[in-house]
Amino acid sequence: MVAVVLLPAFSSAALQNGLIEVGKIQGTATVTDVNKSKKPLAVGAVLKEGIVIEAGAASTIELSFSNGSTVVLSADTALEVRNFKQVASDAIIAGGYAKLEKEPSPSVTELEVLRGKITGEVRKLNAMSSYVVRTPVGMTRIRGTIYKVEYHPAGPLGQTLVSCIRGQVETTVADSNYGPLTIEPGTQLVATAYDMSVPHPAGGQPAPVAVNPIKPAAGAEPTLPIRAVAMVPGKILIIPLTGEEYQLVVSTLESSKLPAEIAKTVSDMVGTAPREVDLVWNGSFMPKGVELLDGTKSREEARGESKVGAPSGPSSTTSGGGGLTEASKKILDNVQRAVEEKNRPPVINPTPVGG
Repeated sequence: MVAVVLLPAFSSAALQNGLIEVGKIQGTATVTDVNKSKKPLAVGAVLKEGIVIEAGAASTIELSFSNGSTVVLSADTALEVRNFKQVASDAIIAGGYAKLEKEPSPSVTELEVLRGKITGEVRKLNAMSSYVVRTPVGMTRIRGTIYKVEYHPAGPLGQTLVSCIRGQVETTVADSNYGPLTIEPGTQLVATAYDMSVPHPAGGQPAPVAVNPIKPAAGAEPTLPIRAVAMVPGKILIIPLTGEEYQLVVSTLESSKLPAEIAKTVSDMVGTAPREVDLVWNGSFMPKGVELLDGTKSREEARGESKVGAPSGPSSTTSGGGGLTEASKKILDNVQRAVEEKNRPPVINPTPVGG
């Protein structure tokens, strides 16, 4: 007699289209589908991958993903949902995505900020999941955190700002050769690189952006923020998040359906964070807590450290801020393979009976 060999039911563990529910909308909002058809976006709409969502001037849009994450689009923001797939789960309940305490099943999320700013909150992800936010000049990997990603085009250049409010994120900037950079809680990366969707200008580097030569008085708004120094390709700033930025995050979270304790955690940081007036670059001083990196060097070289063990730069297959069709497919394949392996029942080998 031979024991039966059990085969896995892969269909139940396959990555399927994840769902996105539209929550609050303030102002105007539109969605462009995979057929390039653009129409107004309504509260309660259920969306899938392959779309571009746009918030108009003085508008905001709240999105709840079936993996438990939330994304809020600020005014004049365009967000493309390039990939969003998830393994089916009974824990995924329509209308209750934002109430999930952790991700109910493995997923692959790939968003791209085409312009503007998003604020996101990601619940505890499954170990097999992947969550990536791209811009035309960079790529950020998220693992259970509160974050902000901005992208501002400037001719052939684009500036990306990545903030880690809670948790940890990792960013790679195009044209940078020192590889992924971990952004610690309470800090922000500011960097400029060539927009890979725009032809590079002939004749080399553009002229540096002028900066304010005078530090403004306490309480006064700076005429040019510290970010201006990063408007030269290869110059990357790591700066503390300011109290003003924390306050903006608090306002964004309080206007959404995120748990109140998360908003309180961020709110508690408002009073202890430095004010923007203290972090203004004036061309002659480097405030405490600001790190200026040169993208033509490794981070270790920029600090005068050994390059041994330094992370490698962005893959040569990167284009448009890491907009990798091949890489996206590889991520999907890897997650699918991991899901199948985890859900594969043990094979019972034929065993002789008697004898």
